[in-house]
Amino acid sequence: WLRDRFNANEILVSLMLVYVAVQVLSFMVAGPWKDPNGYNFPQSKTFEKATQIPRLMAGSRVSIGLLIALAGVGLLWVFLFRTRAGFAQQVGGLAPAAARYAGFSSRRALYQLGRAYAANGQTAEALANYRKAVDKGSTSAMVELGVHLGTGNGVAKDPDAARKLFERAAAAGNARGVTNLAAVSGGGGGTPANPVEARAQLSKAAQANVAEAQFQLGLMLADGEGGAKDEAGARALFEKAAAQNHVEAMVWAGSFAQRGLGGPEDSAKAKAYFTRAAALGNEDAKAALKRIECPYVLKDKRGQVMTNLCF
Repeated sequence: WLRDRFNANEILVSLMLVYVAVQVLSFMVAGPWKDPNGYNFPQSKTFEKATQIPRLMAGSRVSIGLLIALAGVGLLWVFLFRTRAGFAQQVGGLAPAAARYAGFSSRRALYQLGRAYAANGQTAEALANYRKAVDKGSTSAMVELGVHLGTGNGVAKDPDAARKLFERAAAAGNARGVTNLAAVSGGGGGTPANPVEARAQLSKAAQANVAEAQFQLGLMLADGEGGAKDEAGARALFEKAAAQNHVEAMVWAGSFAQRGLGGPEDSAKAKAYFTRAAALGNEDAKAALKRIECPYVLKDKRGQVMTNLCF
């Protein structure tokens, strides 16, 4: 499901979840499951005999779990190779190659096949697979197809259709859908050609709790683009996006809190936002933290910063 919905690599996810499982197990054996008579060793109580799986043979550690496992293998084989749902699972796992089975492919397989065709210069085939993936709800395919429709690459240019696809993708939380939606509405860098429309479109995505939309809309509110300037609204949007780990929003939320824009001045909150963003590698946040810790700046005769003084 993670592979199909979020394009997550199952190998990496499995490996990383091992650490989660180890930490959860360590917590349980050292906490709720800890044996009170275990001389403070991190171990759980021994299960009651009635709850233990019966052994196959006396004197052996082989239990009926072996038979259960073999039965599970048989049931899994029947599911995968003798049912429609099992075949669907295989198709999704085989990705692009499996997508060639006409009329039956997962949305991710169709999207990946479309990308493969696009990389090979087969635009018509790519568009056909993007459309099929869109019909199945792939937000990534919505963005790709929207880009083609918006630019007229391989298909008749249709900005309205592109906008609708970006709206659907943005509403589902696709960050590229948000930025492209702002772009076709006139936002996404520089002075918008139609800031009112851009602001309205971003508002819809922001209400759906899309972090990128909240951040972009916050910028427009802060600058007064597409409507009245609203520093309080901008600050609230930056903070909402920052709560979803949007790094740039953390920097802006910190800046607003530090300067008292859109609300009370709060240096502690500002520092907390800058610290979070700096931990994620944001250079602006690191510079802001340095200015907080070392507020005095020494400049040369040309006005260039030489160093910061810390006290």
